[in-house]
Amino acid sequence: MTTFHDADPLTHMASGQWILETQIARGRFSDVYRAHHGESGKTAVAKILRNDLEDPKEGDRALAREYDALGSFQHPGIPQVIKRCDFSGRKALLMAYCPGHHMLRLVKEVPQFDRIGVLRALARMLAHVHDRGYVHGDVCLENVLMAATGRVYLTGFSNARREMSAGSEIITRVFRKKTHTGGPFTYLAPEIMGAKAQTQKSDIFAFGVCAFLMLCKRRPYPVKSKEIYLQLAERGERADILRYHPGMPRSFAGILNRCVTMDAASRIPHGRELSENFDVFFARKDSPPSTELSRLFQPKVKTEDQKEEDIHWMD
Repeated sequence: MTTFHDADPLTHMASGQWILETQIARGRFSDVYRAHHGESGKTAVAKILRNDLEDPKEGDRALAREYDALGSFQHPGIPQVIKRCDFSGRKALLMAYCPGHHMLRLVKEVPQFDRIGVLRALARMLAHVHDRGYVHGDVCLENVLMAATGRVYLTGFSNARREMSAGSEIITRVFRKKTHTGGPFTYLAPEIMGAKAQTQKSDIFAFGVCAFLMLCKRRPYPVKSKEIYLQLAERGERADILRYHPGMPRSFAGILNRCVTMDAASRIPHGRELSENFDVFFARKDSPPSTELSRLFQPKVKTEDQKEEDIHWMD
């Protein structure tokens, strides 16, 4: 777990009535702090541009993207933007605080919770994002939170961009920039491993990876080499969640498998269609409620010989 030094010079710094408390995370572009409003006591999150970036303009663009994207959404599971400001001369973005723990922690530490309910909530939030013409661009377990009340939140919009049409191909404004330049690629669809930009379809692929990790504690394609991963894509390799949970309803498994197909043309294209597919499944008389279906995926008590197999699905 990341810890931050008690003598942080930004702690207790103010921007207007907003006062920084403690650093709670560090992202690629920003240091993330909890903050409170001195008059109202309201809690917020402050994303403050890191002061060690090689290209500060790139970080500034990320803050601007997140500000623009969050201002376009009106969903209780997506944090509302408050304002852009600065703390001690460093540019920052204030947004509503989302309480809870991220899914990566919950999957590792909490045996029983409604995993299917979380996935349905995430699908509805992606539908909201995609309906407004955006690509989230960073769907992962660390960016999905669940509060003690059961409310699910989607965060991490610094990669969010509008998706736009150019002829018959759907691209984003950064279509000339490489998406993957090395390092972990757990959530990346194969078609964006090179120069192609992320799309709504690649958001769906990342959603499917989240589903496999939450339900099976495995990636759909458990390889650590980019080269082997792309070879699997060229061969048309298909992941099947029934391999790990053969008792799962086949029609439900089919939805998840369509999310992680390496053939983008065969993938569920949009969050709205994904959410509606779930609604159709659970509207059937023979379908179990999400809480009952979630019991299929509660981890079994491991023997000493099995403990070494715990969670090895992250790069």
